[in-house]
Amino acid sequence: MFGEYKFYYIYEITDTTNGKTYIGQHRTDDLNDGYMGSGNIVRAIKKRRPNTLSKKILEECTVDNIDEREVYWISYYKSIGKAEYNIAKGGSSTNLGCTFAYMSDAEKENLFRKRDKEPLLIIMETEKTFTSVLDCAEYLNCAPTTVSRNLNKVLSWCVGYHLCYFKEYSRENNPYLGLPRFNNKPVLKKDTFSVIIMETEEPFRTIKECADFIGVNRSGVNKVLSGESKNTGGYHICYFKDYNRENNPWLGKDRYSEKKKKNLKDKYFVEELNKTFKSYQEIADYLKVDRVTIYNLMIGKKTRLKKLTIRKI
Repeated sequence: MFGEYKFYYIYEITDTTNGKTYIGQHRTDDLNDGYMGSGNIVRAIKKRRPNTLSKKILEECTVDNIDEREVYWISYYKSIGKAEYNIAKGGSSTNLGCTFAYMSDAEKENLFRKRDKEPLLIIMETEKTFTSVLDCAEYLNCAPTTVSRNLNKVLSWCVGYHLCYFKEYSRENNPYLGLPRFNNKPVLKKDTFSVIIMETEEPFRTIKECADFIGVNRSGVNKVLSGESKNTGGYHICYFKDYNRENNPWLGKDRYSEKKKKNLKDKYFVEELNKTFKSYQEIADYLKVDRVTIYNLMIGKKTRLKKLTIRKI
């Protein structure tokens, strides 16, 4: 038996801005205590729109039948398209604030006993299942929105794991099964390589490993792979899966490309001086001008120097 009060009744709260209703029960010693509902949605409305709620008493009850009558009224209002703000069906199990202190240990244990639920989602690497997004987010130590975005394909992975809905999961079509969580991405198998240096046939599992080996930034390797650059750090690189030794023109060659080697051998002859120089800079130093001036002479632009005839030999 619950604690004794003078009045027990079922009430209806109406949101006057849209006509939606909430049905609940109340125990009190004062009918004018100003009570305006206990539901989470009702509390939110009172906080944001405090003057838009109206209340009326539907039925006076006793301590013995108040839970039963609340279930009845919610069911009745639901049947006519009302009680939009009610989520639960009513009764003592949804009014813990009033009843929990008077429950026996057996009733408390039965109230909070976990119900068997079908899994909602699964981690593809470990095949661990969860019944809710919140449980998965707590396990992965991330925000629930991150889990949801991975499930909805907005993100390709979630803090190093791949997730999918349990009802869509197929073990036969799971490419991530058994792979560990690593650096926000699954680790490639040991016998799988990502890129290869064409001069040395040195393979690498990741672009970062290749960039560290050459001594350049990852962006340099990515530009070569995408075709924006011909080489980086003097090496030519391609994807390992696309590599064909028979069609590799760089195999066995030194780090610097043929074009760079050729440029190192270039010499410049100045006819007016009857002298040979190894570079633009050497000509500029000899004439005591800057290198840009010599370059402008080569391409035919006017400079403060007299016309010089410079030939590449």
